[in-house]
Amino acid sequence: MTHVGDPLPAAPPEAVSLDALYRRYARWLGRTLRQKFRGVDAATSEDLVQETYARVVPYHARNVVRHPRALLLQVASNLARDHMRKSLQAGAAPVLIEEHSETEEHGSAPAQDEAVLMGQLIEKLPGKIRDVFVLSRFAGMSNQQIADRMNLSVKRVEALMTSALTLLAAQLAARD
Repeated sequence: MTHVGDPLPAAPPEAVSLDALYRRYARWLGRTLRQKFRGVDAATSEDLVQETYARVVPYHARNVVRHPRALLLQVASNLARDHMRKSLQAGAAPVLIEEHSETEEHGSAPAQDEAVLMGQLIEKLPGKIRDVFVLSRFAGMSNQQIADRMNLSVKRVEALMTSALTLLAAQLAARD
């Protein structure tokens, strides 16, 4: 008996069909996307799962998929980031990406404590510095995209990002 996440043996595409992969991982992948990216609703996650499988077809056809769960999660995460980036460019409110370990579905208690601590430290950052940091680190935007969105120069975005990292490092050092 295999479990979710076990590597599938190398086999011809007809032996481990794309349909079998879909039936095995689709619900898990949709649930993981909704947990990992808090701004993704059920309908969007279903669309992302479908698109993920469409993107995986060439790999499956060449029989190069040894760890389908890892490949599916990577492709789906990239699609979700692209979706969120496009939403931000369309004027939607920024949504934080909540990363989870690929090996642990719910993460360990220390990791969760660290995530909460980082969230609290980020919330304490001054307005523009916090906005630049969140758009860069959580929304995945480039400095140029942030500059365009916030009507700043790229150099100013870089300076604000440096300030954010310096302030966060100082706050972390003060806690130790």
